[in-house]
Amino acid sequence: LNYINLGKLYWALGEKDSAEYYLAKAEKKKVNPNEAVEYFVAQGKVDLDKKDKSSAKENFKKAKVACKNLINNTPEEPWGYIKLGEIFIAASQANLSLADTPQSASLPNHSVLADSALIRLKIAEFLEDRPYYYGQVLLNLGKAYLEKEILDSASFYLQEVLRLPSGYQEKKEATDLLATLK
Repeated sequence: LNYINLGKLYWALGEKDSAEYYLAKAEKKKVNPNEAVEYFVAQGKVDLDKKDKSSAKENFKKAKVACKNLINNTPEEPWGYIKLGEIFIAASQANLSLADTPQSASLPNHSVLADSALIRLKIAEFLEDRPYYYGQVLLNLGKAYLEKEILDSASFYLQEVLRLPSGYQEKKEATDLLATLK
């Protein structure tokens, strides 16, 4: 998990070579289910930043499978629901289909993914009681409502992030998103 977190940190700082180095190290390491979810989500987001939608789609699909396994093994834990919501939001924003069948791929992707994110994040909101992770849930709920263009609900959840006692990155992102609503 440390390699994954270092990769995410370096990517956020714009140090792409260092980020890719640590994500490559994480990929070679045998990881537990939580780490697998983190790795595939992080790699999918890196792929999107690099405009490689095909790789992003494959990594998000792998993350989706890892999340479902995590949820099946520990349904009372919110982490799998949080990350699944995050995957659906990222895929919706990038207009990626995560459908497994051609028939479901023809459905209106953007709305379906945003609805899927909302369902998982509402479950996570119910289960999560730790302020740091609760901030991630609220931020992602705000993003999902933005994707659905339900601006009042998006604003509500983003403002809730700002009221929490922790989560600098979540507060910064919520502040940036709220500024776009005005």
